[in-house]
Amino acid sequence: MCGSENNRAWVIFDGYPDSALNNLSSEGLNILFSSDQSADEKIKKILENAGNTRNFVVVSDDKEIISFARLYRAKALSVEKFVTVKTLKPGARDIGESKIGFSAMHKINEELRRLWLK
Repeated sequence: MCGSENNRAWVIFDGYPDSALNNLSSEGLNILFSSDQSADEKIKKILENAGNTRNFVVVSDDKEIISFARLYRAKALSVEKFVTVKTLKPGARDIGESKIGFSAMHKINEELRRLWLK
């Protein structure tokens, strides 16, 4: 589920699925493969054919896709911004608030793995 049972999320990959990955979709989550077109083209077609794209959030680091999403009045987020979005309820305190970005956290985790998991 994506915050609400009325919300849906689509994850779009380039190419064709492996036969073991045919049924990854579940309630509220659609896993799509772009087949003969690029994932970028698939995202563009979805936005072009959608009714109200103001409720869409497109997550990508591709500048062309971000611009296209904004052209269609969808919200566009970078991957780093998306993974750091807080989902706290109004009035709740975030005790473990991080002051570093996702990229820095990833580098730190990799260094810790290297040091501790030899």
